Amino acid sequence: MKYSVNVNLNEKTGKIKPMHCINNVPAFYADDLYKALSDAGVPLCRMHDTFVYRGADKMVDIPKIFPDFTADENDEKSYDFAMTDALFSEMAKYNLKPLYRLGTSIENYQCVKPYYIYPPKDNLKWAKICEHVIKHYNDGWANGFHYNIEYWEIWNEPENFQEIEDNQMWKGTPEQFYELYRVSASYLKERFPSLKFGGYASCGFYAIFNEKSEVSAKVSSRTQYFIDYFENFLKYISDEKHKAPLDFFSWHSYSAVERNIKYAEFCRKTLDKFGYTKTEHYLNEWNPGIMSRGTLADSSNILANMLVLQDTSLDMLMYYDGKIDSVYCGLFNPLYAHLDLPIEKKLFKAYYSFVAFNELYKIGEEVYSDNNKKPVFSVCAYNGKSGALLITNNCEETNTVEINGIKEIKQANIISEEKDFQPVKADSVISLKPYETILLKF
Repeated sequence: MKYSVNVNLNEKTGKIKPMHCINNVPAFYADDLYKALSDAGVPLCRMHDTFVYRGADKMVDIPKIFPDFTADENDEKSYDFAMTDALFSEMAKYNLKPLYRLGTSIENYQCVKPYYIYPPKDNLKWAKICEHVIKHYNDGWANGFHYNIEYWEIWNEPENFQEIEDNQMWKGTPEQFYELYRVSASYLKERFPSLKFGGYASCGFYAIFNEKSEVSAKVSSRTQYFIDYFENFLKYISDEKHKAPLDFFSWHSYSAVERNIKYAEFCRKTLDKFGYTKTEHYLNEWNPGIMSRGTLADSSNILANMLVLQDTSLDMLMYYDGKIDSVYCGLFNPLYAHLDLPIEKKLFKAYYSFVAFNELYKIGEEVYSDNNKKPVFSVCAYNGKSGALLITNNCEETNTVEINGIKEIKQANIISEEKDFQPVKADSVISLKPYETILLKF
């Protein structure tokens, strides 16, 4: 079929957002992969479930850094920063910035024995422990660093299961978590007013479609619980009796792009309803589907989300996951990641989606392009001097795309079965095979 993409360089629509962030980084001492992420301009790496399967998991999580809760939180000897220091030092070499999740990683085998997912015995002490973690990485405390980590997320998926005995993230009541958030967010925001504190990495809003969740075999009672939990959380922290700051709200989705649009709308409206009109919201765990991992289709599916969600109320996207040993990692080929091979052998097609979107991000300003004509999605960036139009053909058919509003194309790069974001010739009418992506510079 034939589609048109109409561009208006005079109609500014806002900033190009950081839609190419990720969760985690590949591994320890994988310098070529770290450099690849740096070359792709990845703005932030969310630190959650960090290396939990690699035996080097004594990092990031509060109970790993502060293993004895009865110890003195003011004494640097009570903390074990070694592993996290090593990780962040590696990241800093390549200008990879963390978003730090305060809390603990998921315990998938909590049915055998839960370890770290109980509510803290003292919420204020827990907040003070987090304070010292922040001071270590931002203020140099305890032979620390000055990384200026801006984003601090309080917990992850506390509503993971409706029943406490099944919950993989929080062995407490909803009210216990709401109170932990209130105490810690209020205390930390007072101590570090220039930093951003939020949470709670919600499981998501699948129930707005009133059907089975894509990530659970259970029916909608569980996913409705996610929404009830969200609204009750906002009701709790917006009440004058226990008001708390919420610089950002984070949530998760493992759905297709059309549904993610609706989830973003729902999140924004609900935040506004409770008075959090200035609170940013991030989809900070997402993946369009691991069944196509390593394929050109995965690359296009990822870009479809980046491009379309750019024009929603979302403030940031964080792809899950960047660890080479995660089945959710579509960026790197785990068969080759540890071998002494050229970097090109280690990269999946999806990696180049991040490279391509970063070209828009570097330009900075978005201008109008009618990018919602499924299956052809686009975003155009233009700062008055340079511009780029990014288009993906997100389907199994070859389509012709006519571009209107751009006088001269100076350079084109394509992601195809044959090429990994390499130059091709292009004019105002282009033909894109199934799942191909093209970046046009002008």
